[in-house]
Amino acid sequence: MREPVFSLGSGMRIPSLIGFAVLLAACNGSENNPTPAADTIAAEPADTFSVSKLPPPPPPPPVEAQPVLTSIKLTTPLPNDTLRSPATIKGAAGGGWYFEGQFVLHLYDRADNLLASSPAKAQGEWMKEGDVPFEGTLRWNGYSGPALLVLEGDNPSGDREREKKVSVPVWLER
Repeated sequence: MREPVFSLGSGMRIPSLIGFAVLLAACNGSENNPTPAADTIAAEPADTFSVSKLPPPPPPPPVEAQPVLTSIKLTTPLPNDTLRSPATIKGAAGGGWYFEGQFVLHLYDRADNLLASSPAKAQGEWMKEGDVPFEGTLRWNGYSGPALLVLEGDNPSGDREREKKVSVPVWLER
């Protein structure tokens, strides 16, 4: 005859069965549900503390607004200059205009249709104080007449207060 893999000796069977029965009886007591405790929270707030009796907090200290660099020096083209495609745009801007060493140039016709868009790239170290030279090239096809050159700094926040944009009227020739 084969020996069982797991076997309780004859001296262990009865105490094991009694222990199992006691455990089963302890877990099955549905009549032993205790009643919940009565509410001890008062229906009205205590009189020892009242928000209305506290003085108002002092106003926060004034915060100095950080200047947003919106100035840019455009050397070419100047306002109302005539441009032919491809047109090179040059100037200098403060480091706050640049994101990863560049900002965007846009060219719009008189009906606000976008004719061209291109990056203006810093011509040197752009993460410094003071003006940094930039250069960019715009190319367009088939339009002659009044236009608007828009230089736009990066504004990842989308806040209008942080917007950096300069518009320059120009004349385009084919």
